Order: sequence, then structure tokens, then C-alpha cells
Amino acid sequence: MPNWCDTTLHICAPKPMLDELEDFLNTENKDMPWFKGEQFRSGGVWIYDILKLYGVSEEKERQGRSEMDGYCDRGYLVSYDRYDDCNLCIYFDTAWGPCTQFTDFLRDKLADFCEKEGTDPDTYGYGVSWKAEEDGNVVYEKDDPLGVFPEEWIFSFWPEGDIVGDGDTEYCESDDEMCEVLASFLEDNGVDTKGFGKDIDKLTAEAAKVFNKYEVCYTLERFRSI
Repeated sequence: MPNWCDTTLHICAPKPMLDELEDFLNTENKDMPWFKGEQFRSGGVWIYDILKLYGVSEEKERQGRSEMDGYCDRGYLVSYDRYDDCNLCIYFDTAWGPCTQFTDFLRDKLADFCEKEGTDPDTYGYGVSWKAEEDGNVVYEKDDPLGVFPEEWIFSFWPEGDIVGDGDTEYCESDDEMCEVLASFLEDNGVDTKGFGKDIDKLTAEAAKVFNKYEVCYTLERFRSI
């Protein structure tokens, strides 16, 4: 069984394209109690189902898989949010890491749709962004032309033993913000940070020492932009 990667896909596209996609998701899941965040793992929409919506036959998918490691259909839908007419966010669990070829496939379909409609995607800011998080393989990546994922750092830990802090996941949008979070954490755990300033390397190294001291599992990673 793979490590499941939390992948968030944000699509900004013309209303008719998102209407078609949302109608498909609802139809495919009409008997599934997964709305409002209830997760499902079987019987719902897999990435391959969305490929079929856009005309990828099983034969073509197999051919694509052999030619370019597939359309990366190794994942299933957890939930989605329709924010407005032109913005839809889909949450996937994908095996091991993000399905980047699937994202490229959607971008191609968006371009095709806009061309048929005579719409300039740049004028309206249409596009597709994704963010992926997977602890086991230390995958923290994003490809964000839409600018909808501002986070640059992720920080969390298991609050075990004598370590101070609740360990809740924190996302930081800059090095300075991450430095403030780390300085606060270190001070709470008895480390004098006056000489560290805003040196992100020194602060992350010192935090690692604290976690090693208490033998606590933690995540402290910068998102890699693809």
C-alpha cells in the first residue's frame, strides 16, 4: 500500500467548464455520503474517472501510461469546494506524491476549452495550481501560477513527553514568519534565541536539536516550487 499524499488542486476556469466537472463529480458520487468533508476510499471518483470525462479511453490511458508514466491516475477524490462560478478546489489522496501529469492534462483541456470559446485565459486569470504534502517521502511541493498557495513553510510535531507546545500544524508564508514561530517554540522549550536573530538556518538547526533531545517526530520543511 502506498503512502497517501494530500494533494490540493485549484482550478480557475470558465463557469461552463467547472459546471460540467462539478455535475460529473456529483453524478458519480450520488450514493456516496462524502459531501461536507466526509472522506471515502472506494466506490467514488478516481482520477481516471475524470480522465474519462475528458475523452481518455481505457486503451489510450494504457498507451499513455507506457509512454510517459501514464496520466498519473493513481489517486482518488476526497472532497471538493466550489468557491464561486470560476473557482473549484479538489482534494485528492494520491499515491506517493502529486500527479503532475494529470495537472498538465487539465491545463491542456482548459486551454482547449478557452480556444473553442474564444476566451483568452490570461485576460481572466484562468489556470490550474496544486500543492502536495506527504510526510513519509518528505514531499512538500507546489506549482502555483494562480498564487493561491502562499505558504512557504510547514511546521508540526508530536507533542510527546516533556516537550512544550501543542504540535498543531502551522503554515508560514515567509522566512521571517517561520523565524518568529521557531523562536517562540525554542523559547518555550528553554532555549535563549537572542543571538539567533532572523537566521532561519540557525533556528531550524536549533529546533532539530530540541526534537532530537526529546526524541519527537516532527516536520519542518520548506515547500519546493515546481
